Amino acid sequence: MTTDAAEPIERWTAKRRVALVLSLLKGETSAAEHQTVKDLVFGLVTDKMHERRRDCYRKGRARHMIKDTTYKNYTIRSNSVYLSDTEQWKLTIAITWERSGGMTSRRFSGPITYSTRQEADDHGIAFGQQIVDGKVPGLSVN
Repeated sequence: MTTDAAEPIERWTAKRRVALVLSLLKGETSAAEHQTVKDLVFGLVTDKMHERRRDCYRKGRARHMIKDTTYKNYTIRSNSVYLSDTEQWKLTIAITWERSGGMTSRRFSGPITYSTRQEADDHGIAFGQQIVDGKVPGLSVN
């Protein structure tokens, strides 16, 4: 292994610039060729970045508004999680309430997965309301 890997990036970049200038002076490459290669690489990186962003939107992993609602003096906040291995959404909620002058919060998640984030968020709110009402065995806010 060369010592270049241990040197700072700035040093490596400076060496690459010197090598480019020398190849230009020697006539091994032209400025137009260098610019073409630079543009191609930049274009490939930019295209890849846009592909990834587009894929995130297609799979529903783009940013979204967190859904909250108030129910019987409890705030139920749904923030579903994408499971990439199954391409499903798992409902995850937080229930917050005031107790002894301070705010208390508990997180819950359900056993069922959903095909869309919207569906998981909607069921998450309903699941939270059932927990507040004491209708889910083994889960409560107390």
